Amino acid sequence: MKYAVLDLEASGGNHRTTRITDIAIYIYDGEQVIDHYQTLVNPGKKIDVYVSKLTGITDKMVAKAPYFEQIAGKVQELIKGCLIVAHNVSFDYKLLIAEFRRLDINWRSDRLCTLELSRALLPELESHNLLKVAHFLGIENQSHHRADGDAKATVEILDKFLHDYKADKLVDEHILPFNDYEIEMGNSHLDDAEIDSLPEEPGVYIFKNEKNKIIYIGRDESIRKGVVNTLRNKGRKRISKHLDQVYHLEYEKAGNELTAELMYYELVFKFKPQFNENLVQLYYRFKLAIAEVEGFQYLGIFKADYAVTRTLAYHKDFKTAERTLQKLAAKYHLKKSQQHHSIKIKKRHAPNYKTAEGLAKANRNLDVLWENESSDQTSFFVLGLGSKTGMSTICFVNEDELVGWGEASLDGAEISFAELKKYIKQKNIVDGVHIVKRLLNYRDYQVIYEGE
Repeated sequence: MKYAVLDLEASGGNHRTTRITDIAIYIYDGEQVIDHYQTLVNPGKKIDVYVSKLTGITDKMVAKAPYFEQIAGKVQELIKGCLIVAHNVSFDYKLLIAEFRRLDINWRSDRLCTLELSRALLPELESHNLLKVAHFLGIENQSHHRADGDAKATVEILDKFLHDYKADKLVDEHILPFNDYEIEMGNSHLDDAEIDSLPEEPGVYIFKNEKNKIIYIGRDESIRKGVVNTLRNKGRKRISKHLDQVYHLEYEKAGNELTAELMYYELVFKFKPQFNENLVQLYYRFKLAIAEVEGFQYLGIFKADYAVTRTLAYHKDFKTAERTLQKLAAKYHLKKSQQHHSIKIKKRHAPNYKTAEGLAKANRNLDVLWENESSDQTSFFVLGLGSKTGMSTICFVNEDELVGWGEASLDGAEISFAELKKYIKQKNIVDGVHIVKRLLNYRDYQVIYEGE
């Protein structure tokens, strides 16, 4: 089998209008790279300011680059008969389909996602973005967010999975066939044309019953894929038994996964749909924090609403919090007396230290842990791709509380803390800040801290 391992960078905006700015393809035969192609691409439009800052690709750099129509034949010939591979392959695959479609070329291919493979093979990783997976596997990527650097890292990841992890069978199981969007609507009352016209962009989708009442809300990096998977009964047990009640469909584009996630939580808490998961399960129920008794510090797991000043991270389940505590305890050589592995708050007594110097010395490793693992910055903005071309989403966290978010054109605008506040619409989402921080671990966004 031959693999076309590729990475694409885009101009920004929604999936219907964004264009390729950078493309790299490595043809890999399962043992070695046998062909390679890379070029900047003129998108025929301005590159979004946020994207330009993320990738380093400017309008000037692509001004004399070939247009996609000039390289389409070369690309098509190179990937012919290959399995398409990328990290988060849905993004690159949909972008490539859109570019070919503009040229009236009906192209489809089987594909494989190394992001999904890494989740199956490396469950111990908290984040599976390309940079984190490559670092874990000892792979260097000197050009992150450039097509050639990311594609090269991806082919090396695939090579390690196939040879070091003996993942041939798992690879076969994760191949997505080119016709996997040919779906059955189950017993819902939605028609095929309505589903087929849905955008391949991040956002939320809303199912309504015959009386136009909201009965289910979902979100996905691709609205269409999310709807398709729901109608196929994939992983949504409660709604899957009631698809016969789905008569109407609405959606709202978000621009990026973070905003989609926040929109989803806002709508679920507001409308409390009948077939969404129990709202209690949406909360981050536990936190890992440094507490103290009589001046003696210890690292422990607490309920999310327990009052403690130095919180490191929030977790949805106790086991994840426990694993994190164990890793940190090993990393910073914490004694048993410096660890608290239960959410039951019992009266603790500090070990008897004769001097203040002895107590300070005992606390030193936890002070180092806090300095290395925490962020002093509690107020910041997160910038991401907007739902329309030229727009950016702006999310605002102030003193560790989510204030809200908005969308604006930042092209040529002053990007300062004071100016960004003007675009924020106030929202009220329980645990909103923890949603933001969790997504920042999985995806790349531009973060602007107070004082910058």
